[in-house]
Amino acid sequence: MTKMKQCETWIWILLMTIEFTACQDFDIFVFSEQWPPATCIKGRQEKKTCKMPLVYNYWTIHGLWPCSSSGDNPKYCPGPSFNFSQISNLTEELISYWPDIYDKRSIQGLWNHEWTCHGTCAQTIPATKNERRYFKKNLELIKKFNITSILSNHNVSPSEGNPYSPTIILDILKKDLGHAPLLICIEDEVRF
Repeated sequence: MTKMKQCETWIWILLMTIEFTACQDFDIFVFSEQWPPATCIKGRQEKKTCKMPLVYNYWTIHGLWPCSSSGDNPKYCPGPSFNFSQISNLTEELISYWPDIYDKRSIQGLWNHEWTCHGTCAQTIPATKNERRYFKKNLELIKKFNITSILSNHNVSPSEGNPYSPTIILDILKKDLGHAPLLICIEDEVRF
């Protein structure tokens, strides 16, 4: 498994939106990407088992969450239950970009959780107003904010012997994204 030294399980990119109405319980979206090998290390600390072999050597979706700048983030809002048929023709892309790397649940279980916990609370704006749009928005964002490509374009790639500091990673991302994301690091076992 590729290790990443001082940095990174998730990168959170704050996405501001102007499509809000007065009835919403959130004012920003947080889009989060994860580096699967680092997520597995964190998972082991929480007694979770990763699916092996872990073939994801690129950043994947962790989630898109409606959030409030006040810190009171909505979860499990009223709305329709998860219905896989709404996204079944997105399965190939979702498996690639939004895999469940843990053994305990099915891939549909992960997507069910994300819709039920977060997607139902994002229905108040047109871009994420239903299950299909919510999942399509996640796919759109992972392609637009492709951390794997951004780092690769700056010759930053995973390796056993070439650690990068969080500062280098953040500087690259800030330059290419136009703002600095929040970078959450796990213990020194992880390298990048």
